[in-house]
Amino acid sequence: MISDEGFFNEMFVFSRILANRQSAARSKERKIRYTGELERKVQTLQTEATTLSAQVTMLQVYVSFVLFNGFI
Repeated sequence: MISDEGFFNEMFVFSRILANRQSAARSKERKIRYTGELERKVQTLQTEATTLSAQVTMLQVYVSFVLFNGFI
């Protein structure tokens, strides 16, 4: 038969194992949410980079046109 001290020790160990598993599950959920957030930011930044690249190209064409035609 398990002594009272051994029983409480086993209960403590069991409660720590359970608490650690719950903590790990919360950590995993946070990581999933954070990864999703980063993926959305990447998509937004890629879209912005594409837009800005197109604007740069248009400005380069405009500057070339102005310089070529002697408007400056």
